[in-house]
Amino acid sequence: MTLSPSAPEQQGPSDVAASSRQPQGSDAVIALRNARQPAELAAWLDHYAASSSIITASSSYAQNHTQGAYTTANATSKLDDISVALRQLSLSVSSVRDASRMELDHITTSLVSTISKIGIELKLMSETATTLQSRLHDLQTQTSSKDAETDAALARIAALSKAKAGLIDARHALREAQAWSTLDGHVTMLLTEQRWQEAVDRVTKAADSLRLFSGSAKSNHERSALLETLTQDIQRQLVPALQQAIAARDADQVAHIAKLLAKTQNGDSTFFHVYTQSRSQALLSRWAEIAAETSDKPLPSQLTSLFGDLLALLGEERVASFSLFSDPNRATQLLTADILFRLDPPIHVCVQQATRAPDLENFLVALTDGYKATEEALRAVHSILPEARTSQQKPDDDADASSSPIDTNLLALQTTDKSWLRLMIEPFIPYQTRLATFEAEAMQTRLHSLQAPTSSASISVSTASTQALQVVKAALRRSTALTKSFATPSLLPILDSMFETVMERARAELDSEMHSVLDNLQGRIRRLHLSDGARQAALTYDERGEVLAASDWDEFRKATENLAACKDAVAALRGLEVSIAYQISELDAVAKRPSSPIAEQATVDFTSPTSALATSSLNSAALHEHIAKAKRFLSTLSWNSGSNELLLLPVAHASILSIVSRVQAFQHDLVLSQFLPELELYPTLAIWTSNKHPSIVNEYDLAMPKFSLSPTEAMARVGEAMLNLPRLFEGYADEVLLFCLRTDKGEGLTNAADREERAMSHVRHATMVPGDAASGRVTMHRQAFSTTTVPTPLPTAGDAAVAVAGEEGESDAGVLSQYLRSLLTLFFKRFLSSVLPSMPRLTEIGVAQLAADLDYLSNISSVIFSESEQILRFWKKAAEINAETGRLLVSEYVVGVKGDARQGERKDDLQGWQEDQVNALVRSDAFRTVARLRGWI
Repeated sequence: MTLSPSAPEQQGPSDVAASSRQPQGSDAVIALRNARQPAELAAWLDHYAASSSIITASSSYAQNHTQGAYTTANATSKLDDISVALRQLSLSVSSVRDASRMELDHITTSLVSTISKIGIELKLMSETATTLQSRLHDLQTQTSSKDAETDAALARIAALSKAKAGLIDARHALREAQAWSTLDGHVTMLLTEQRWQEAVDRVTKAADSLRLFSGSAKSNHERSALLETLTQDIQRQLVPALQQAIAARDADQVAHIAKLLAKTQNGDSTFFHVYTQSRSQALLSRWAEIAAETSDKPLPSQLTSLFGDLLALLGEERVASFSLFSDPNRATQLLTADILFRLDPPIHVCVQQATRAPDLENFLVALTDGYKATEEALRAVHSILPEARTSQQKPDDDADASSSPIDTNLLALQTTDKSWLRLMIEPFIPYQTRLATFEAEAMQTRLHSLQAPTSSASISVSTASTQALQVVKAALRRSTALTKSFATPSLLPILDSMFETVMERARAELDSEMHSVLDNLQGRIRRLHLSDGARQAALTYDERGEVLAASDWDEFRKATENLAACKDAVAALRGLEVSIAYQISELDAVAKRPSSPIAEQATVDFTSPTSALATSSLNSAALHEHIAKAKRFLSTLSWNSGSNELLLLPVAHASILSIVSRVQAFQHDLVLSQFLPELELYPTLAIWTSNKHPSIVNEYDLAMPKFSLSPTEAMARVGEAMLNLPRLFEGYADEVLLFCLRTDKGEGLTNAADREERAMSHVRHATMVPGDAASGRVTMHRQAFSTTTVPTPLPTAGDAAVAVAGEEGESDAGVLSQYLRSLLTLFFKRFLSSVLPSMPRLTEIGVAQLAADLDYLSNISSVIFSESEQILRFWKKAAEINAETGRLLVSEYVVGVKGDARQGERKDDLQGWQEDQVNALVRSDAFRTVARLRGWI
């Protein structure tokens, strides 16, 4: 027998579409009837329009499938489908509209008929109420007389009702008394059988009953005491089981016991106390054993071992705490704090034991490494801690909270109220705040260890600066690692002093060496001059030959190497200051300025290591002054400002520049030593006190015509030597010679000499000029002097950094010109301030000869150093003043006696001079020196 196909199988595609459209129309009408808002109507259109198009599309597809017309154009098919869908939609809308209109008419008709019926029913109800009221009134009038039997019956009923209520209360009281009387025995029996869940439930119900049905004060007290005793009995049995489960790592059993304890009184705190004790027991025991066995173990190793065990424990807690605590993050933090507090010995004792190191340097190394290990442990603990549950997350996590029986809001440590962060950071705070004091001694230890290999030999400038920078940088690195640079401002004076001490030693040794070289050189020159004085005096400069030997120029080159080392040291020190300034300026973002000196002792914030330092005694008003200074220093970097007020290490700079000054003065003295015989001979010449010039006296002692005088032989040799200076320095014209080159201009030549005499004890004059060693000494050949380079202005002496920045790109000719300018400045200072004043006296012939020598010198200087020409001509003018004018000026401006009758003579000698010019002349060193030598004063 063949089964006929099912109804859906017998239907074709068009039948399916037709059948699907029939219920869809009614559904559309119902949905449209329920649509009240514009949004609902729009949704209705989208839904049913799409449905119609899908149905039409399916019927169209079925037709096409049966006909096999797959080759028809797609565009035409889609347009037909859309047209059919729109037609269907229009029909559906019309149908819905008609149905809605009919339904509205029906509702209106129904409302009209219902309202009239409601009116009739209300009228009937009113009539019924009136009838009922009249009947009640009749009944009341009929029963107004009292019936004693009725009253007695009612009273008996009331008494019976009251008795029933009392019996019910008595029954409840008896049941409650029975429950409390059997509570102790029942719970004890359950505990004996280790039916802990039932025992806990029994005690919990009793506690709820006590809260709901309270009796007398005495009974309540007795019952509360009983509950407390039973709770303690339960906890005494659960605690050992909990300890065994924790030791066995049985997470399910621990969670089960946690749920039981959570239902008892103070069960949360009891569980957590036992849990922390059990979980930390192994770690604390291992720490105590390590501390006892290796008491001399370095602090970093001890802390690394401790924190390794702690992190391993916290890694396990990260997983286990989610099933036990409502907030695993808080529970884990409390566990960590409890472990750190109960360490024996505690961390601060271990740090204190580290102070037993042989010296402070070893202690600070251990302290710094230990603090680094602590910081790494802090970061690791933060990464391991479970994510904290915020108040916004709790309402959404009721299921998780129910699975975590222990409420962390009820937990608190019985041992300490300090956070685990504080317990890890606080032991280091006292040592961090005193780092500057410790470093003062530790730097000496490091310096001695560096100087030990070279203690027997003299220390060079390069070695000294390198050692000082190594010691200083080590202190700064330690300050950054141990105090986040908060201790750096307090370290600066100590670093300055240490740098000065190192450079002072190098300067003293260098001074002794240079003093010995100069003494030997000048002694050799004097011996050479005295051994054959007459012949030497008769020889010209070219005939005499070179005074400075090759060994002398080797000393000059060694001094230049020291200057190069000083320049490198200044550059390194400048870079170090920039690094320090950046570190200090960054503290402004984390350190809040204290409102008053008392505020500096505020409570330390142990939220993080940086916040702890920012709220410690390191955050003082002095710190913020250094922050402001560091910012000003950084803001002036682009200006190459060298103000001493902005330098962070001014004493260190001064110690290096002091060496530069001495080395430069040594180089100047070494070169100028070739003028020593002439300068020592010059004041003793007989011409100064002679009344007749040797060149104008004949055998008959007759007066001869006066012609211009030639310079003395000594001055002629000086001039020739000055013209030969550019050739001597051809091999040394390097840029480094201009480092911190200092010279004074104009009238400052003579006054600066006094200042320089006081600046050095073993070298006569102190000027500053650095230089690199020349690669090779050129042959000392004779050649005519020729230069076309005009001396350029010198860099200022106040700032070595500016000098370093300004010396880039100098040509050899420019370097030579500026160095000769500095050298001749010193020569003229000595000549005018020391040589000329040492003359015994001056006659008219001596004055004329001095004027001739000064004129000769001015001509020489105009070629090499044009600025000194004005000074020399000023001295020449002072020397050429006649005796009458000179005495008149002395009496008028020095003594204060007016001589009006002789004003004409003065005006003839100082023709064209203004009063202020004359006054300046009289007050000058040139006039006073000439006046003393000529006997006017």
